[in-house]
Amino acid sequence: MYYSRVTLLAIIISLLASTTSWSCETTIILAQADLITLDQAVQKVKKNNKGKVLSAQTKQIEGRQTHVIKVLTADGHVKKIRVESGPTKR
Repeated sequence: MYYSRVTLLAIIISLLASTTSWSCETTIILAQADLITLDQAVQKVKKNNKGKVLSAQTKQIEGRQTHVIKVLTADGHVKKIRVESGPTKR
């Protein structure tokens, strides 16, 4: 009985370790370690939003270097979009 429980536990652990969700988390963490320049952030905002970029600047917000991009939307509103440039500075 003891050996069957140990075997079952070993099978469950190996199944959990081989799931794709764990490898996705690792990929996301590695992507967050990359620094994003202000130009890259502007290009990302242009690609994902329709509108005209009015301004772009980099600020320290809550200890993180963050790009703040102002966009004029098609309906005439100004929208601020924040893009974190990388990991937390300490």
